[in-house]
Amino acid sequence: MTISLPESFYDYEELINCVMQPELTIHRAEPSIDFVNVAVSFGNLHPSKVESFLEKHFSIKSSKYYSDKKKGVYEAEFTINGKTYRIFCFSLNKFKWTIFQFKDIDHLSIPYIISIFKGIPNHVSKIEYSLDFYTSDNGKFYEFLSSTALLKYHGKLFTHPQYSGTRYLNSVRTTSGIGSRIYIKLNKEECPVRLEATMARKALKSRYLTTIEDVVTVHPIVPFGRHQFMVFDHEKFNKNTNFEKPYEQDFFTLLNGSVNCGGVAAVRQAVSTVKNNPHHYFYDHYFMDSFTQFISEPFYLSMYEDAIKVA
Repeated sequence: MTISLPESFYDYEELINCVMQPELTIHRAEPSIDFVNVAVSFGNLHPSKVESFLEKHFSIKSSKYYSDKKKGVYEAEFTINGKTYRIFCFSLNKFKWTIFQFKDIDHLSIPYIISIFKGIPNHVSKIEYSLDFYTSDNGKFYEFLSSTALLKYHGKLFTHPQYSGTRYLNSVRTTSGIGSRIYIKLNKEECPVRLEATMARKALKSRYLTTIEDVVTVHPIVPFGRHQFMVFDHEKFNKNTNFEKPYEQDFFTLLNGSVNCGGVAAVRQAVSTVKNNPHHYFYDHYFMDSFTQFISEPFYLSMYEDAIKVA
């Protein structure tokens, strides 16, 4: 799969006009949950009892400790109807929480996860939602998203190592709110373009999403409603800006790079340094309407409501 981000304004115009055209049909978009972190305080499950708790409910595959010898990490798994699920468990000594991270949860694993924590006070500390887009040209669709997607109220932008197939919209690891990134899921059949939204504790708590039941049936507009798809109006910017040198090379260095996460967020950040109203030079791409319509469907509820009922 070839990835070729635009390197001229001609390429840029071609790219932003290709979406929703016959040569780039979106066949389907599939939702999933990458992981959910369940936190239990030391007062309700002491670290000394974590290993026995895991042995009771799961099959421990490995255990290790970081160099400070203070943070134990266990990798375990469990099987339901022949399907194996992974779990990672680690203790945060500073905050006195034990975190259980369940990977790739679905309607089979959710009832089991809920059942093992019944009677033990807990809360969800982080969850990652995904939308996998299958199109007639996944490489081209990634190029489009990478060049137009950003988050409202994105928080901290950061400069990351240059990955050829990942566009960060902010820091997904350190955000206390909502983080997001885009990449091609190469280890999945048909290699879909994945849009991820990570909700951390602050974002969950402010929306009263604390239990496993809450987060697995959340309306998709909650994690994805802050996503935008915007186009830089370079002609208007050029008309209203007196530069002594062409800015085209600088624009594509930012758009395709990793400074301030790259993409349209980095471009808007740069425009804001020379213009008092940078929003004047950006407009919503028409894909925004299709995306809004899609995330208006309560698919997580329809996917996992029955699983909660049997838990």
